[in-house]
Amino acid sequence: MSTQFHEQRLRHNSPVSDDLIRWLDAFLIDRQSFNVTSGTMRFYHDKIKLLVDYAKSREIACVSDFTPTNIREYLIALSANHNPGGVHMAYRCLKTFLNWFGRRQSQPTGQIRSAISRR
Repeated sequence: MSTQFHEQRLRHNSPVSDDLIRWLDAFLIDRQSFNVTSGTMRFYHDKIKLLVDYAKSREIACVSDFTPTNIREYLIALSANHNPGGVHMAYRCLKTFLNWFGRRQSQPTGQIRSAISRR
């Protein structure tokens, strides 16, 4: 059985912009509104900063620009300066953000899961 590889962008059918920085800011505000601890907020801020730095280096300006490949490349790039636990924490933050974004955009969960799948 042959496996066909393809890039799948996160798509949404909303007229609302999917500007990455705007959505990351909204995500952080959402997390803060749940009255999470200061340590949890620091965790989110630190991991989001890593994601923003990577996105800028790859000219990823919109959430819809994320593909399974560039998410995996992000995790590989992190492994140069982080231990496996640190990479996994960054992955968890990205996964939480993308799931949150998908719920806000009525995103089909299959597209989100495909993009953030570890396999």
